Amino acid sequence: MSAASASRAPRSWLSETANDVGRWLSWHWHTIVLDALERLHAQAVTAQP
Repeated sequence: MSAASASRAPRSWLSETANDVGRWLSWHWHTIVLDALERLHAQAVTAQP
């Protein structure tokens, strides 16, 4: 195995991991965070002064 192909494997793994993390963060923001903000807004709108 050459030095170039030996260093390509970790970079490929790192790139795949970074892509997975990015997709997870996007999913988390668009589901969990937005749902929490919507719930907080609904509670604030219906709260009695």
